[in-house]
Amino acid sequence: MSGYKRNQVEEAIARTLQQAGAEPAADLRTRMKRLLETDRALATDDAAGLLRPGYAFYTGAAPGRGVEVWFSPYEAFALFLGVLLQQHRWPQGTAVRILRQARPKLEPEHARILALAPDRRLDEAKVRRRATPGRLAFETSNPSFLAIATAWGSRADADAAPHALAVCAGEEELMRFRRRNAPAGSSMTVLELTAPAHRLAACLDQTKPKTRGRAAR
Repeated sequence: MSGYKRNQVEEAIARTLQQAGAEPAADLRTRMKRLLETDRALATDDAAGLLRPGYAFYTGAAPGRGVEVWFSPYEAFALFLGVLLQQHRWPQGTAVRILRQARPKLEPEHARILALAPDRRLDEAKVRRRATPGRLAFETSNPSFLAIATAWGSRADADAAPHALAVCAGEEELMRFRRRNAPAGSSMTVLELTAPAHRLAACLDQTKPKTRGRAAR
């Protein structure tokens, strides 16, 4: 299947959060709805006609209200990341801006992650070797990251876009990004991508689309 209805995306995200050990919040559906509405509402071009980053959760123009929407596997994953960013206390508008800015690199990285062979995705011996004091622990032997750096100052705007973000394929790239962009007085948000991408894909495949309107008699 190349696309999923909204009900499938919502169900899969809730299941993925449960599998990760986090109970989905009672207002999860409302959070996703507001992320999608924010993506529709934020402009994609400014008064001078300069193109801003495209939509975070849609391909092409955002559909109007009441239109049946189908989400690609990547767009479902991006919405899941939007929920995670809100769990990290990023405001919904900032979460959408982050995912818009990251999409040109995040979307192909998501495709690469899903194409990983099982033995490259999870080498248990490699995971155990990495589980040493002082090192980050991951569920996968081939981790990838969305890294977001923010410099907090006296005039920092909590709803402003971060000063730097990157998609890092592996720990070495993540450490280089951190050295360049997260000096003293700044903070970082890091989301591991490989394990949740595969978990969400499996959950999506277990869902079924719901028909709209009343059933025929």
